[in-house]
Amino acid sequence: MVIPHRVKYWSSEAEYNAPDGRIGIEIGNLLKSLKSFPDAKHDAMEAGNCIAFGMFTAAVYHLMRCAEFGLVSVAKSANVPEEKMAQGWDKCIQGIEGEIKKIESQTTKIDHWKERTKVLSDLASWFTTIRTGWRNPVSHIPRGYSENVASSMFAAVGTLFDRLSREEFRQ
Repeated sequence: MVIPHRVKYWSSEAEYNAPDGRIGIEIGNLLKSLKSFPDAKHDAMEAGNCIAFGMFTAAVYHLMRCAEFGLVSVAKSANVPEEKMAQGWDKCIQGIEGEIKKIESQTTKIDHWKERTKVLSDLASWFTTIRTGWRNPVSHIPRGYSENVASSMFAAVGTLFDRLSREEFRQ
């Protein structure tokens, strides 16, 4: 049973797909943010249900997986080679940072280069924070997460994907 203040995170695939289905407002908002990242939907729903049922560390794990879809999208946009992306978060972030340096060092600048480097720099910072603060710690003991922290991270992932959508990143 989901206690009342956590209902806003609960969802089911059947309810989500039903024309008059009811899901929690927080997961509903996150799923709207993920419309350009359909493969991230499963982990987002799992994260919400983990919060709904009091499994906060598991929620953070699923949120990290969800965020990885955004990381890969940004890395592809930054021309990070597939083999480098397959090596994980560190290589993706290094590849994004390498693209920023490449753009900044070119004598003939591309159109809107300042805007492009700002977007990539901001997103590289987001992903570095997620990697260092969530991804790495959630994978090792004894780190655990509280309800407040998991809920805050849930909101942060929504903010991240809102930003990715505004910048027209896609899965």
